[in-house]
Amino acid sequence: FQDSGSSNRGTAIVGTVSGTSISFGTAAQFELNEIASACATTYDPVNNKVLISYRDSTSGVGKAVVGTLSGTNISFGTAATFLSSNAVNITSAYDTETGAVVITYKNNSDNYTYAVAATISGTSVTFSDIFTVENSNTTTDTASTYDTNANKSIATYKYNLASTGEGRAVVFKVGVENRFPIADGAAASIDIIGSLSTNQGGLTAGQKYYVQTDGTIGLTAADPSVLAGTAISATELLVKT
Repeated sequence: FQDSGSSNRGTAIVGTVSGTSISFGTAAQFELNEIASACATTYDPVNNKVLISYRDSTSGVGKAVVGTLSGTNISFGTAATFLSSNAVNITSAYDTETGAVVITYKNNSDNYTYAVAATISGTSVTFSDIFTVENSNTTTDTASTYDTNANKSIATYKYNLASTGEGRAVVFKVGVENRFPIADGAAASIDIIGSLSTNQGGLTAGQKYYVQTDGTIGLTAADPSVLAGTAISATELLVKT
């Protein structure tokens, strides 16, 4: 939350539920600058971490920071930037298929809605390249959630150009597989058979994963069936074994 008694700094506190009562630990600050009043908080059950996404109101930067719970206390890693300016309407949801937190937001510079996949490792967070959700210069009041049956994200927003101010929803998928985009003509590193791919997310140790037709990996073989490898942790894949 925004602590108005402490220069509107970003603050978090752990609540413990007992029956119909709740008690709180000690509040901790995750951002020393003023933040927007609305923060998005999502729990990552694989890494047992909390990701807080927010707008640094001093600069307009969109940031995310990893929180670690210890009893009734919470501590934080170093915040990372997913948008360099003009981030508003930030919301987030956990993608159970990729193990990433999908952050959806509006960029106030063009009024488009975007999404980015945030992957937690320890107390750090990295981001995929940006996915465009709505590019018609029309959106406000963005919100999002995740459908665990369809393995898709859903964003809702107000379509401002419509005379009725209609509400719209769009289904989309943004994953960790495009975290390292390669430019035309640039060099790229390739994981050969027997090597360890360490830039994965949301894997189950011991499970075999297959290449899908869209370039992602999954537990079910596609057609044709191409084995990607065997997971040895949530973020590591032993290639083709």
